[in-house]
Amino acid sequence: MKRGRATHTAAFFFARALGYPVPMNRASLIVLTLLGGALAHGASDVMSVQVDATDIARRLVHTTITIPDAWAPDGEDLDLRYVEWTPGNHNPSGPIQNVVDFVVKDASGAVLPWRRGH
Repeated sequence: MKRGRATHTAAFFFARALGYPVPMNRASLIVLTLLGGALAHGASDVMSVQVDATDIARRLVHTTITIPDAWAPDGEDLDLRYVEWTPGNHNPSGPIQNVVDFVVKDASGAVLPWRRGH
């Protein structure tokens, strides 16, 4: 790699495409958090993330996240948290309002109940 040339994560490019001015260190932190969680649970219990950016021109990103059962053993609740990293917007009504069609399914495809906490 040439000296002085910047490298960026996929999260950086998605955020920039969506119009968010995201510093490299925040984008890297998000990716490292996801990778760290996957590594902590072992190769057989890896979370997978599929991203479809074909509608990026309309600022739409479709994402499917698969989380192994091992992350919530014995039927325990699994607490998922939305990362609030958008500069200048630090309240619960921030970009979470732009998340639509949020569905949780089990391994057989049955829809599971979920609730938004505070």
